[in-house]
Amino acid sequence: MEVKCCICGEKVSISKIHQDYAKLAKNPNGTFVCDSCQKRVKGETVSRWKKQI
Repeated sequence: MEVKCCICGEKVSISKIHQDYAKLAKNPNGTFVCDSCQKRVKGETVSRWKKQI
């Protein structure tokens, strides 16, 4: 299945083993975030938390 990242717009091919495959198979209009965007968002969140502490 080919899906599009909702943040960067990159098209990614996912297989049936992917963690989001079942969710996206049921709802093709669901949101998907690619691995690189997921890591970037997590990194920004962690750095903001560290600045607040």
